[in-house]
Amino acid sequence: MTKRSSIRTLTAVALLAGGSTAASADPVADFYRGKTVTILTGSAAGGSYSLVARQIAGGIAKRIPGKPTVITQDKPGASHTLATSHFYNVSPRNGTTFLVVQPYTILAKLLKPKRANYDPTKFSFVGRLAPINQVGFVRADSGVKTVEDLKTKKIAFGAGGSSGPAALVPWMLNNLVGTKNTVTRGYKNSTKYFMAMVQNEVQGIGSYDYGRLMIGKQDVKTNILYYIGLKRWSKLPDVPSVMELMTTPEGRDVMEILASIPTIGYNLIGSPDMPKDRLAAVREAFAEMTKDPTFSVRIRKLELEIDPLTGPELEALAKRALGKPSAIVARLRKATAPPK
Repeated sequence: MTKRSSIRTLTAVALLAGGSTAASADPVADFYRGKTVTILTGSAAGGSYSLVARQIAGGIAKRIPGKPTVITQDKPGASHTLATSHFYNVSPRNGTTFLVVQPYTILAKLLKPKRANYDPTKFSFVGRLAPINQVGFVRADSGVKTVEDLKTKKIAFGAGGSSGPAALVPWMLNNLVGTKNTVTRGYKNSTKYFMAMVQNEVQGIGSYDYGRLMIGKQDVKTNILYYIGLKRWSKLPDVPSVMELMTTPEGRDVMEILASIPTIGYNLIGSPDMPKDRLAAVREAFAEMTKDPTFSVRIRKLELEIDPLTGPELEALAKRALGKPSAIVARLRKATAPPK
């Protein structure tokens, strides 16, 4: 072999080796390797979204290429809109920060667009873990057994802020069906206002996770008044949905917006403008996590059953909720106004 041909052969081998290395390189893994990923939550420690975020952090870390460290950070306030606004306006948009908040932050964008300074349609939805099965209830010793009773008996409901369903649903019932509810706000999270009900500071909760209620049922006896959904839940066949409580077409149009939100459920959200390859990798990691039997056992301890949706499916739900006609949105704002 001549010297020139030997050089050509060695060059070709080097090029092939270099090409093989380039082909096997994973830019997503290279990015995440050695990094810390933060999941922001909208509730204080002990709240349901904080607990779910911790389970997601533990389950997804080993499945993201590069195996970054995944931590959670609680940022409670304003019915999760504080965390959502911070995530949208301050957090990096490179795939190192994610969000776990109640889906009613989408509704907050309709109700208070200036205060909710974020656009949910621009989020990079990763996936849904489970839908939210929420109910409204009162203490069994309150003298109230149905929503009809609330038209003659004034009950104080506990809530965090004015943008979450724990406040919105009692106010909507006041404005749409004539109940006399009051709402005591300012509790840091759902655990706090549940304990306030146990101690009889308030007598009811307008929206609360059914699984969490079952965990705390030994602390207080309750009467469940309604289920927040478009129709009755098979697990509570004798409990009416909030849609059934509406007696007018206008009421049904307005309540339909709120009743559809729980479908979005407990989910993981990526930042706007998140690089597509990193989003695809985290979506795949999330999907793998939901199929893990060990992870399912941990989630069931929170009284949740995994029922996943994909990121594109969640994005479509968010856009549908925000795309209602302006006349219906105006009615919604009026119906959710607190009593004067």
